[in-house]
Amino acid sequence: MPLRATKGRGSSESVAGSREGSGGCRTTAARSDVRFDDPFLAVVVRGVIPGLVAKHVAGALYRTCGRCRRCRRQRTAPLTPTFGRFGDSMQSRNNTPNREVPTQTHTLEPLKPAKAMSLYLDSRSDELADRSLELHEKHVRSFVEWCDENGIENMNDVTARTVHEYQLSIKEGFKQSTLSLYLGTVRQFVRFCEGIDAVTPDVSERIVLPDRDRQARTETLEEEEATAILSYLRRYHYASRSHALMAVMWHTGIRTGTVQGLDVRDFEAERERLRIQHRPETDTPLKNGKSAERYIALSVDVSEVLADYIEENRHSVTDEHGREPLFTTKRGRPAKNSTQTHASSVGQSREGIRY
Repeated sequence: MPLRATKGRGSSESVAGSREGSGGCRTTAARSDVRFDDPFLAVVVRGVIPGLVAKHVAGALYRTCGRCRRCRRQRTAPLTPTFGRFGDSMQSRNNTPNREVPTQTHTLEPLKPAKAMSLYLDSRSDELADRSLELHEKHVRSFVEWCDENGIENMNDVTARTVHEYQLSIKEGFKQSTLSLYLGTVRQFVRFCEGIDAVTPDVSERIVLPDRDRQARTETLEEEEATAILSYLRRYHYASRSHALMAVMWHTGIRTGTVQGLDVRDFEAERERLRIQHRPETDTPLKNGKSAERYIALSVDVSEVLADYIEENRHSVTDEHGREPLFTTKRGRPAKNSTQTHASSVGQSREGIRY
């Protein structure tokens, strides 16, 4: 093929080829650049020849490194992986065998409601005070008896709807606050049964407790009001039962049940303190049992009021167990709710004061 090329070194110089003609082509080079006048030749030289050279070099490299496992994997792997709808590889999805997702099932063991109640009360006997345990038994027994009346002989059949139907059947006979207490205990009972495979899991979580009675309210006594009441009692009803009870409860903050269980010998006037004891065998238990036993220090004023009350105004009586209650009525130890009512009446108005 006729060829004529021109090379430049600083200034242009012409070099003639072996042939010249009308069908020839001329190449002009400026420094190291080469230009082709024939478009077809330019494509061959600039495109095809470098491609063949690159392919030849790559083949040589592959043959040299052909024994490398890593290279073989890279050569056989697809260049552009296809991804599925959720971002997983379609290749991995196709290679994964079809498997059914196992369904979780919970095997229940048959258990009669009465037996379940017995197991529940046994499990709570060590953590609940006697009075609280009695209330739990009362609440759960009510539910167990309802189950028996409605043909539910297996705790496996108890659902959230079952408890709801029980709630509807008893709500007419209880205040809203009492109903909430009953349902709260029943929910604890159902949760216990879930733990021993007698009730389907999570049934207790679907039991909705009713709201407490909106008319029920918690009464608190402000310090200014308490000071005024104590001043009034000291002036007009000194060392009365109302005065002594108000002084002890305000300055110590103990529960009415704890006050109701105090005996005369629990007051140590010389040391100005009260001894709090757990005595369930004689009907004056503490809410938190033996661990709640302690001494409570008294101020000089409260100690004087208590000593004067015992000497002047306390009824000299004993209870049915032969104990001498600290706070008394004419018939003996006041009931717990009587003590609470009396303390509330003193806190609400001065007309509730008794001697």
